[in-house]
Amino acid sequence: EVKIDLVKNGSEITNIYTGFAPTPGYKEGSESSVEITPDLLSNTNSSVTVNIYAPTNSVNVYYLEYILAQ
Repeated sequence: EVKIDLVKNGSEITNIYTGFAPTPGYKEGSESSVEITPDLLSNTNSSVTVNIYAPTNSVNVYYLEYILAQ
């Protein structure tokens, strides 16, 4: 299980993704993505942190992309 949390203002935590990674390992076409919307960023007065983790194991990140919406 992989979880992605958005941490705003140093302490406000919002889970924005929870799902299971493909096993064993990465398979083309099995990518996961999450969108950080303006609503999720509302009332942010300092930096935002994105945490990617697995509560019971490790996470291998094969590719990470940040796309700025137009």
